[in-house]
Amino acid sequence: MPFETAIITDPLTLSPETKVAAALEFVKEHRIRAAPVVDEQGVFVGIFSISRVLKKLLPTAALVDEGLNGLAFTVGAAPGIAKKLDKIKQKPVKEIMTEDVYAVDGETAFWEMIRLLLKYGSPLPIIEKESGKLTGIISIQSVVHDLEDILERMAEGQTIIETSKLTKK
Repeated sequence: MPFETAIITDPLTLSPETKVAAALEFVKEHRIRAAPVVDEQGVFVGIFSISRVLKKLLPTAALVDEGLNGLAFTVGAAPGIAKKLDKIKQKPVKEIMTEDVYAVDGETAFWEMIRLLLKYGSPLPIIEKESGKLTGIISIQSVVHDLEDILERMAEGQTIIETSKLTKK
């Protein structure tokens, strides 16, 4: 069945209380850029990402479209940014994570899921409507992997029966 492997049903997760230092080691060890954050009951509460940590390191002025290129006070800023990282690493993930995350449920159509990945970024959490529990994630990588798998099966002569919704293994 197409897209059955696009959903990662047992994603690596972090606790809101995990220190940022441990979370950075976790994403480095697992070679991922982001991880869902869930509470003790498995309820989705946000996404921890390396890009969010980097964003917290920069002054607000550096985040404008023009940036701070060419300004004299930005030369030699790396040590100061590194010191700021050291402070951030002591904080719990809940203070750094992105809470306002676009989430979907298992009924979202596959092509809509791809559109949302492109619009909101990867990964997208898949949340159970009633409980708010994380049931999986879908990422750009998992979609591409699944589409490549479909191509392989088609090359082997298998008939691909498409469904309109994402399905879980």
